[in-house]
Amino acid sequence: MIAKKMLLLSAAGSVLLLAACQTAQDVPVPEDELAKEWTGPIKTAYPEWQPTQEMPKGNAEYDAVFAAAPKTAAPEPVEAVDLAAAQEENTEKAQYPILYAPCPDKVRLDVAENGDFLVNGSVLPAEIVEKYLNKIVAAHKEKSAAIIYIQSSKAPMDKANDLLEICRKAKVANVTFVAPQEKAVAKKPVAKKPAKKKAVKMVIDTAKPGTAYVVKKDDTLGGIARKFYGRASLAGLIFEHNKKTVKDIHKIVPGMKIMIPALKEAE
Repeated sequence: MIAKKMLLLSAAGSVLLLAACQTAQDVPVPEDELAKEWTGPIKTAYPEWQPTQEMPKGNAEYDAVFAAAPKTAAPEPVEAVDLAAAQEENTEKAQYPILYAPCPDKVRLDVAENGDFLVNGSVLPAEIVEKYLNKIVAAHKEKSAAIIYIQSSKAPMDKANDLLEICRKAKVANVTFVAPQEKAVAKKPVAKKPAKKKAVKMVIDTAKPGTAYVVKKDDTLGGIARKFYGRASLAGLIFEHNKKTVKDIHKIVPGMKIMIPALKEAE
C-alpha cells in the first residue's frame, strides 16, 4: 500500500515537472562553466528542460555585507623593462661617457695618420661620432658647429670625406675643414766661414833702416820672421837681405849678427 502511494506521488511529481518544462521559455545556457557542465546531463534526463531565465535570489545579509566592503583598486599596470636594451645602454655609458655628458655647441674632429676619428681628443668609432653630432644638433640646432682637422698630409683623405658625410647627415649647421699644417723644420744656422784674407805680397822697404839681431841658440830664420813680422813665410826676405852673412837659409848659428829689414806691401 505504501509503495503504491509513493509510486503515485512520484508519477505526480514527474507530471508536474514535465508540465513546468513545457511552459518554460526557451532561453540560452548562461555563460557559466558550472552551468554548462550540468546542463548537458539534465537535458539528457529531461529533454524538454530549459534553464530558468531569471537569476536566483541570493542571501540578503551576504549581499549587504559585500556591498559595504571596500573595493580593492586594481593594481597599476607595470611597464615591461627591456633588459637587453638597458644592459646595452649601461655598457655604452661606461665605454663612451661623452655621449651622456653635457655637450657644447662646437666640437673638434680630428683625422689621425692611422685613420682614427678623434672627438675632442678621444678616439671614437664612426657610429658614436654620428650619435654625438646628432646630440649636439638636437641641443644647439643653428649654433651647432664642427671643425675637422687633418693632423697630417699622411692621414687618409677618404676618412676626412667620411667625417664630412657624417656631419652632413647629422645636419651640423657650420662645418669648417682645416687642411694639414705641416710644421716647418727649423734649419740649423750655417756658420759663416771667415772671409779669406787677400794675400799681400811684402817686399823690403829700402827707405827704412833694418833692425840688428844676434842669433840665439835654437833660432831659425822662420822663427825670427814670425817674431818680427808675424809670418814665418817671410823668412826668405831676411835670408835675401843677409846673403853675405847667411849662406844657407836652413843654417844659422848662435852669435851670428843679422839685419831684420823693414818691409812694405808691394805696389
